[in-house]
Amino acid sequence: MCASSPPVLVPKSTSPGRIDRLLRPSGAAEYLNVKIGWIYDHADSGMMPCSRVNRMIRFTQAGLDQWLESRCSGFCDGMAHDGSQLLSVKDLQEYLHVSRSWIYEARRSKRLPHYKLGALCRFSRPMVDAWLVSPFAATATGSVGGPNG
Repeated sequence: MCASSPPVLVPKSTSPGRIDRLLRPSGAAEYLNVKIGWIYDHADSGMMPCSRVNRMIRFTQAGLDQWLESRCSGFCDGMAHDGSQLLSVKDLQEYLHVSRSWIYEARRSKRLPHYKLGALCRFSRPMVDAWLVSPFAATATGSVGGPNG
């Protein structure tokens, strides 16, 4: 079952004049960069916020963003997901030009900002960009400016 939040039948407004549209499981999967089966498993087990409209499962982007914030690890203070698609480990490896083992080690030691989605790990590109220019990146890599100096 979905998380114990009351059912949302009408999209909630997250800010004046803005309506947060309901996402289907496929839209939520695309937004989180996970497989649709993962979405169904976690929604049915109550591990992520969703609403049921008859037999259909729906998500709000604001609800997913709030849920993501609770799963942020590493250098996340004052940072929020901006709504862009999340990066997988492979995507981040290509973006930073580093090895997978470096990413896993930086994630494990909480030096790199990331979201823990069950067994999956996802990264927000704007958060990684902010991390690259921060003093935390210098201590994580031994140089200013991230893993490539």
